[in-house]
Amino acid sequence: MSDRERIGIRVLDTIDWLLNGALRIVLFVVLGICIFSLYDTYKIYNDAAPDNMYSRYRPLADGSSGLSFGELKEQNPDVVAWLTLDDTNIDYPVVKGSDNSYYLNRDALGEYSLSGSIFMDYRMASDFSSPYSIIYGHNVRDGSMLSDLALLKDQKLYDEEPYFWILTPKGNYRYQIFSIFQCHRSADVFQRSFDCWGEDFSKWQSELKLRNSMQGDVKLKEYGHVVVFSTCVPNSFDRTIVCGTYIDGDSIPDPSGKNK
Repeated sequence: MSDRERIGIRVLDTIDWLLNGALRIVLFVVLGICIFSLYDTYKIYNDAAPDNMYSRYRPLADGSSGLSFGELKEQNPDVVAWLTLDDTNIDYPVVKGSDNSYYLNRDALGEYSLSGSIFMDYRMASDFSSPYSIIYGHNVRDGSMLSDLALLKDQKLYDEEPYFWILTPKGNYRYQIFSIFQCHRSADVFQRSFDCWGEDFSKWQSELKLRNSMQGDVKLKEYGHVVVFSTCVPNSFDRTIVCGTYIDGDSIPDPSGKNK
């Protein structure tokens, strides 16, 4: 074998070693990214579960706002209430930002999170003195956030658990669900707002009731407060809408004096 052939073999061996080394590095990087992605996904879903990061801030069992909830508000002044719907995973703080995008990817402490927060429409009054309040939340695959709203489309569950609570520092309000339906994300449900109770609002809540896809009839108050939940429908531009009307608890704030 000539010197030239020996040199050629060494060059080929060196190239082969370098290529194998580069391939190993790429494989380790890809493996590291995969492991991090799995961990990140686990953390997102784990943090979103109400029994985890938010559990210490949950209001007291009697429905009152305990010290822990006050601590949460101290950490993030955007926290306006606590939402709970019995026998579901919906048991979370409610926040309100300066627009409807800030909390799409931030948790109730203001930290980055793909699962986001449950948040109130920025156009509505933080103390629920607006006649009509819209609350948004993601539909997460593990069943956290507002995902369990879809369960209410089962008639039996709809009949058994048609209530939810909004707990605030100034009062606790109980609502009865009166309408569940799907609509496009650009539907009028998201375009309407009201400054005070009146004939227009009374007609509006009646229109919401007519859209109900479930069986059952809930009597609405002429000046009743309405909370509307919105969460996405997987692989669609539609939204699942759940409407509740105030039935009892503390008095809803009402600057107009009409909601009696």
